[in-house]
Amino acid sequence: MKPLIELTIATSLPIKLNSTNHHTWYNQITHLLKANDLFGYVTGETACPPPKTGSEGNVTTNPEYTHWQ
Repeated sequence: MKPLIELTIATSLPIKLNSTNHHTWYNQITHLLKANDLFGYVTGETACPPPKTGSEGNVTTNPEYTHWQ
């Protein structure tokens, strides 16, 4: 199933990183990641969910992982 909203960096970030605009680009990417609840994955504060869930003999695909992916 395709996600309802696809995040594409090229269309979401009008300012491309170069040798003179790091601060502006950093602020732009940080806001984008926070707005899409992705910032914690970049900083390591949020662990990605496990791909499988359940107990031995009853293991299924984790819907949280599917959504995260």
